Amino acid sequence: MHTYPDAAAAEEGVEALVSAIPRTSTSTTLNVSRYTREDDQRRGLLVPVENRVIQIEADDDNAVDERLESLPFVSENPEKNLTYVLFSQHLGVFFLGLGVYLPLYSYFLFRGGAWAARFPPAPGVPPVPVETLRARLLAVNDLDLPFQVREESNGRLVAEWRIADARWMELLAAGGLNKAHWIYMELDPSTHKVRAQDRDRSVSWSGGVSRFGWSFSFFRGISFSQYERGAAVGLSFKDGEWTTTAYNYRFSLPEMKNPLIEAVVQSGWTFAPVITFFRPIGG
Repeated sequence: MHTYPDAAAAEEGVEALVSAIPRTSTSTTLNVSRYTREDDQRRGLLVPVENRVIQIEADDDNAVDERLESLPFVSENPEKNLTYVLFSQHLGVFFLGLGVYLPLYSYFLFRGGAWAARFPPAPGVPPVPVETLRARLLAVNDLDLPFQVREESNGRLVAEWRIADARWMELLAAGGLNKAHWIYMELDPSTHKVRAQDRDRSVSWSGGVSRFGWSFSFFRGISFSQYERGAAVGLSFKDGEWTTTAYNYRFSLPEMKNPLIEAVVQSGWTFAPVITFFRPIGG
């Protein structure tokens, strides 16, 4: 038994006592510390009770607990701490619950984010065939724009800044583009939905040449940017065709994304941002 001036000093005394013991393992739940001695492998317990610290050592945890329960001046708290009971007696149940909670949390987070960011088709507009929509999105390349839409081998479309185009590199650098954006689009004819995933990486410029950054600057998922009509940046989609006015280059994600959304919804399709293209999670 170790005695201290007050309860706060007793709790600090537990830490000091643990530090002074040669041990191979230590676990702490709330204020109760258990350890295994390095010299004789005996199990130990340190628990503060008001201004005292009880220290018990025995061959195993059962013997330690029996000794603690036998002390005449110590009684079990009738109001059990749920955290202590969970971690000390039902650790397996905790990890089982955590294993169920995390997948469910991720599922509803991904699905909820996709639902909150989607744009429904324009009212009264019937959905066009998938190849018509694909052609409309690819028709962006016929215009004099700082971004393009290309098609991948798996059928997805990718909108991206013309970073590698010598004609646009100097303008992009001078315009202050510090994030290179990609919008990956998967066209689903069965639901008339365009699943879109935003990706971006930081970009720096040196002598007109772009350099991409990685690590924490890499993003993949849903960008909750404000949706404006395409005409706000000089590019709009109407009656199945692209039109341009005096283009105000801002080199921001909405500048690329808004006209694509407009083309999708004006074609009778839903623009549905997703975190992943894996259907059970991404939607």
